Amino acid sequence: MYLSRISLSARVSERELVKIFCYDIYREHQALWKLFSNDRNAKRDFLYRQVFEHGSFKYYLLSMRKPHDHQDAWSIETKNYTPSLRAGQRLAFSLRANPVICIKDAQGKRKVCDVVMHKKRLINYKNLPYGERPALADLVQESCGQWLEERAAKNGFMVKGKEVRADGYREHVSRMPRGGQVRFRSVDFEGVLTVIEPKLFEQVLMQGIGKSKSFGCGLFLIKRI
Repeated sequence: MYLSRISLSARVSERELVKIFCYDIYREHQALWKLFSNDRNAKRDFLYRQVFEHGSFKYYLLSMRKPHDHQDAWSIETKNYTPSLRAGQRLAFSLRANPVICIKDAQGKRKVCDVVMHKKRLINYKNLPYGERPALADLVQESCGQWLEERAAKNGFMVKGKEVRADGYREHVSRMPRGGQVRFRSVDFEGVLTVIEPKLFEQVLMQGIGKSKSFGCGLFLIKRI
């Protein structure tokens, strides 16, 4: 595996910047996909995360293949990614995820539901008096923190609510070139985790967690503490 940090070259025009960063998650995905255009038959084999560092957008990209810039548009730094994990190890982490759960509707049909919206329905948020409605930040922290805790054990790690912050809740909408649209919500997690089963957690690092992995979600960024 390879971990890359990439940013757009200063040679890229403002028009190109607007095309990529116009809050269009599909265009962003396509721009990164072109870094692997040497094999047109390959399936997506990378995870990525957009960050804003030192006044500009950058991407962290974890991939099976080395990314290559065929258009002279990117600055790319790449290194081999071989995390050394052990049981009991504590790691600082950053994660952008799409926290959803599968529930049954009134007709008994299973459907995917955003955990924050589901929490709002459970507490009848719309019909609560304004003074009794919990703050959105509190709903995000509670519901998304619980979502991550519930997935931790089966993925080889442990998190504690007081050591994790969940915020940055936002909706992404992008129209597809041939009709239809991509629509999902993401949440940013920051905190500390404990490795329980190194092999399991290594799989999560390599494969990501949750939905919408094609659109910038699921990649754990970790560092020793």
